Amino acid sequence: MKQIQAIRNRFFPKPNILPSGFFAFQSPPEASRPYRMHLRLEKDGTGVLVVNAQTVLHLNQTAAELAYHIVNYDSVEVSAREIAKRYNVPEAKALEDAIDFQERIHSLIDTPDLDPVMFLDFNRVDPYSTEISAPYRLDCALTYQTGDETPNSAPTDRVRRELVTDEWKTILLKAWQVGIPQIVFTGGEPTIRPDLVELISITENQGQVAGLLTNGKRLAEPEYLHRLLDSGLDHVMIVLDPESTQAWEA
Repeated sequence: MKQIQAIRNRFFPKPNILPSGFFAFQSPPEASRPYRMHLRLEKDGTGVLVVNAQTVLHLNQTAAELAYHIVNYDSVEVSAREIAKRYNVPEAKALEDAIDFQERIHSLIDTPDLDPVMFLDFNRVDPYSTEISAPYRLDCALTYQTGDETPNSAPTDRVRRELVTDEWKTILLKAWQVGIPQIVFTGGEPTIRPDLVELISITENQGQVAGLLTNGKRLAEPEYLHRLLDSGLDHVMIVLDPESTQAWEA
């Protein structure tokens, strides 16, 4: 059996795995709806594909390579030629697989509340049930201040001081380098920080998804709201105080 395997490996050697790395994809302007994908290629050739910062797919080596071509904006024809050459399979079969993979990915993007197990033949993996090289999301507590006259609801003695802007820039860069696709800015109340817009812009320019957890009060200020949106903010969660008129306006 070992001799047969040795002969097979000699004439049909396994392709070298793609170098590990982290890649971001933004949908083209002509897409029916905007979406973003992040692919993390692991050292063993497998991959983790995160679709719109909410659906996580664990991919084997060949599926990871198909995803790699998508996030590099390659056509299915280019992807098929590369896969056929690397795995010594007919190009027609590789093209069929590439089209099928892309269609299933777009089904995830376009169909709300779709179960990947039942409809897409993807293997669903419970969060953190397998070993991963980096988290899927990093929450950045920029401050524990709330800006309210009432006593702070957030703990104030967990840290001796707030990190300054340059320190947060270093953290965001390291998060990108290790392959964390999503950053959520939280607090306390993060809109108190004068550098929030700048930090969101850095996250966006790196290719990550940027989120905000806020009481929403400053979103009632049109100029500030426009600055947030222009910075590249992708999603926001408002913890609504029903007694606050300003929060309802936001």
